[in-house]
Amino acid sequence: MKNRRISVVIFSVSLLLITTGGASAQWYRLIPDSIYTYTYNNETHATDFSSVNYNYYTNGVLDSTVTADKNLRPVAKTIYSYENGNMAEVLSLVVSAGTWLNSQNQLFYFDGDNTLIERVVTKWNGDQWQNLNRFTYIYDESNRLSVYNREFWRINTFTDYSTDSLFYDENGYLTERSARLKSTGQYVTRMLYYYDLTGLKSYQIRQDYINNAWTNVSATQYYYNKCGTQVMSETEKWIDGKWQPDSRSNVFFRIELLPGARKIPVCHNGQTLLVFYTTLDSHLAHGDCIGECMTASPISQTQATPTDKKSKSLPFIVYPNPTSEIVQVRIMDNECPVTGVELLDYYGRVIRSVNTVGQTEIRLDMNSLKSGNYILRVISDTVYSTVITKK
Repeated sequence: MKNRRISVVIFSVSLLLITTGGASAQWYRLIPDSIYTYTYNNETHATDFSSVNYNYYTNGVLDSTVTADKNLRPVAKTIYSYENGNMAEVLSLVVSAGTWLNSQNQLFYFDGDNTLIERVVTKWNGDQWQNLNRFTYIYDESNRLSVYNREFWRINTFTDYSTDSLFYDENGYLTERSARLKSTGQYVTRMLYYYDLTGLKSYQIRQDYINNAWTNVSATQYYYNKCGTQVMSETEKWIDGKWQPDSRSNVFFRIELLPGARKIPVCHNGQTLLVFYTTLDSHLAHGDCIGECMTASPISQTQATPTDKKSKSLPFIVYPNPTSEIVQVRIMDNECPVTGVELLDYYGRVIRSVNTVGQTEIRLDMNSLKSGNYILRVISDTVYSTVITKK
């Protein structure tokens, strides 16, 4: 099967421009064209093509996605509608006997500041739409999503089911999202997020709360080219006490240019060059990528793109880092007590755990650990994360 190539399309001046690699507004943009998904075959130990999503745009705005199976037969479709620049409705359809049938519909509601506050999901039942779920969104003083409530439709009314709490590090980067049942407060599931030195999400770990302990379920690793564009992701499942391959997705893009634009930035051997788009294929053929070269960010390795420019100082310091033997965590803010410190590997597995109540100096022995990067989580008024490097 041939993958869809990057193509050049001229687009309207009215379209929003994007930034690449932290640069100012550009005269081009990359838009997701298709996503090819492969599943792991336990018998052949290879990944087999399973499906593809094709995105379609009108005036540069995503209007629909069509999903095809491994035989490239359409099996599902999603149609997007907008109002005042916001996503207003998402309609899902499936194929049956060659006919598109309603499946699910989502309605989005925003406040006067264009902030999403509610989403209602309905399903097609017979000949009418029937309520299924309602989600409400609550934000903190920095306009970051902090609580995500989920209700389900029961006996002609919406009933509380669960609530998700979102935790950010000191610079406003999402590090954890955990869900509890509203009726009992019992944990259900959580997602842990980790980032690389450029601020891009590198891992996403899902764990379920089973028998009073967090149990690994799945882990997704994200891959980017030298320009910071996501090109692939790989997902593993936690089976019989170890991670096993599950699926892989490859992302393909197409490029759109403003009228009159002739040159495009590419990253070539660590240097950003402007090249004529007529020569783009030759540059891509020898490994260049579209956009400016990514560089390491001065922020910590576990941070992602900030949702808020404000930041506060950490209530602790970590030293030495990198380290070869011992790392010390010193609590600096008595008004922000730390209750626990965890050291995790990049699969989200806890390697060290310390109850720090009343302590101002925490010592972690890393002698027995392999060289590499580890995630240090400090639990205080929020969950802080940073990277420890073992030399």
